[in-house]
Amino acid sequence: MGDWLRTNGQGDAVYGAGYGGLVEEPDWGSVSRKGNTLYAAVTQWPAGGRPLHLTSRTDFTVTAARVLGSDQNVTVTKTGDGYDLTPSGAATNDIATVIELTVDPGPTTPGGQGKGLAEQIFDNADLSGEPKITRIDPTVNHSWKFSGSPDPAIPADTFGIRWSGTTEPRRTETYALTTVSDDMARVWIDGKLVIDSWTPHGPKVDTGQVALTAGHRHAIKIEYAERTGEAHMKLLWSSPGQEQEIVPSSQLYAH
Repeated sequence: MGDWLRTNGQGDAVYGAGYGGLVEEPDWGSVSRKGNTLYAAVTQWPAGGRPLHLTSRTDFTVTAARVLGSDQNVTVTKTGDGYDLTPSGAATNDIATVIELTVDPGPTTPGGQGKGLAEQIFDNADLSGEPKITRIDPTVNHSWKFSGSPDPAIPADTFGIRWSGTTEPRRTETYALTTVSDDMARVWIDGKLVIDSWTPHGPKVDTGQVALTAGHRHAIKIEYAERTGEAHMKLLWSSPGQEQEIVPSSQLYAH
């Protein structure tokens, strides 16, 4: 493996690269991504003249293609659901030959000007009565296991939080919204319940799918409740063109 990583720059397909995202994982190998470069590691090299098919998960354009360690041509053909890659020569490695694709992932709107969501904190796990604290929370990214509670005025156990406002994605795609929570969490987008994990639980990851439109502010509401023990709440998003990240404050608005 060490020899493979050091040969023909193939280590670029591993070091600093992540989930391919833009394409489905093919049955002839695997695909990783680093910025605007896809690395297709081919473990089943095609017979002469046969293509390797990549199925797209979103719109993007391949602007260049090459086989690492070779000067052979790679013909890229747009097909109905993705791209066919047809190398002109033989594999360059017995383990996996890497085809490097330079891609244009499509339009992305500029970063937003958001400052975070409106946050209401309750001194009960039912989110009932008047909130004890109202403020702006830049991001939903908390581990109160270490800080005790959201505020010194709130007990470390038995509290609840409601975040509300809008979120503005930078790409028009289907997003995976993910919560990491302990004890209870739920998320609405445009009034639709996307994540419903309102049964008390230990540390847990929940994911829901939702279509979001670039430049459009989608209404968002998040509720969290802590009863006893550890307390965690994080909100992440990802899409074919957006690597998973904590939803940034620049894309969150309190109104």
